[in-house]
Amino acid sequence: MSNLIIKDPELEPFFIVRDKYNYSVMELITPQQKYLEPGSEGKHYEKAIGHYSSLAGALKKIARFKLDLPDRTYHSVKEYIDRHEALLDEMNKLYKKLGVL
Repeated sequence: MSNLIIKDPELEPFFIVRDKYNYSVMELITPQQKYLEPGSEGKHYEKAIGHYSSLAGALKKIARFKLDLPDRTYHSVKEYIDRHEALLDEMNKLYKKLGVL
């Protein structure tokens, strides 16, 4: 049995791989220029973030990771909480589309 891959622009840079045992959250990593050899381009690679027993659990984790992406600054606790709620709303819309809720 081959794996099912779920990619969606709403989830980027993350995506989900489902096998017969679980849902794995993966992240597509683009190497930063400062870590590359001069003149090299670097290659994208995939990094496993975690494994979850349900699609809902995987989507919740993606929302959490999107909230805490590096190089993001929140200027207040309210801004952080508002962003968290917005991400959870996005994931809830996906749940409903998929019939998870």
